Amino acid sequence: METHRVQTFEETCNNELMREALDELDEKRGKANLRMEVHRTLMKSAYDRQVRKWNFQVGDLLLRQANALKKRDKLESNWEGPYKVLKVIIGGAYELEDMEGHKVLRPWNVYVGEAGIDRRLRSRSRPHRGRQRRQLALEQSGDYGV
Repeated sequence: METHRVQTFEETCNNELMREALDELDEKRGKANLRMEVHRTLMKSAYDRQVRKWNFQVGDLLLRQANALKKRDKLESNWEGPYKVLKVIIGGAYELEDMEGHKVLRPWNVYVGEAGIDRRLRSRSRPHRGRQRRQLALEQSGDYGV
């Protein structure tokens, strides 16, 4: 018993349809590449909106993220420091020294992850925004909490 597909098969028609499909293949591939490029651009812009650029100056005080490879206790701090910026290196790296004047052996990079959270260095020389606003409001009102 032959199926409907086998009964209605015509070799010339089938070859013609296969050639048309091959001709359309380049067009479909081009459209797919265009969609991928648009998606890649949207993903990059979404990521870039989340990333906050950090620019530290020579003399800024920073906290450095504690070494993840080093064994630490549960209640031990995640940050080390403070460290002072000695030199700004192109590409977001910084040469640091501790408060006793000992230079850190290798430069440290700033890695900023999702939502602008700084994963390597944290500034100690810049006050928190909320604290700045409260201080500004107190100075403008003339009330110093006395």
